[in-house]
Amino acid sequence: MSADVVLGALVLGATGLVALFAGADRGQTRRRARESFRAYATSRSLRFEPASAGQLSPRILGAEGDTTELYRLGGVLRTRTSSVPRNGRGLVLSVAQRGQFELGDSAPLSLAVLAEDYVRTGGTATDLDRLEVAADPLLLLASRRREVWLVGDGASIALSWRGLERDPQILDAARATVIALAAERGTPDPYR
Repeated sequence: MSADVVLGALVLGATGLVALFAGADRGQTRRRARESFRAYATSRSLRFEPASAGQLSPRILGAEGDTTELYRLGGVLRTRTSSVPRNGRGLVLSVAQRGQFELGDSAPLSLAVLAEDYVRTGGTATDLDRLEVAADPLLLLASRRREVWLVGDGASIALSWRGLERDPQILDAARATVIALAAERGTPDPYR
């Protein structure tokens, strides 16, 4: 056998092993997500939906119209909790955890209680001032999780962070945040 054939076989074998372990790891992640989300939903009397053909992630559906699920962003697994506004147009805002992202246009928050942990990346000033109703759970998330990002586009409010979440306190804090902010009414932009 030539050295090229042996080298090719080794590369092919190594590639196969990497693919096998990656598939096994994703399978374990799916199993952990399913078990964790099911246990949390059961403990809080929420509805659990396993992953299906049309839905890649298991979901937790809350009584307040909130949803918790997983998604991948740039290959990184993230947990997301979201809700829709209940009083017309929702908040328009975007805040990110300080020092966790490479952000071009960011500014300090006007709310002193959150300014140490979060920066403003977008949104209206009056909508950003309404973050005070969710300050405590946002502070808990910033102290215990990485890459926390909160976005409201007027039609929904979403809070996400890095990793598969299994801590019930963090899931409670995320739900409390989006439920409180979904109850706030956004300030309509004036016509131009």
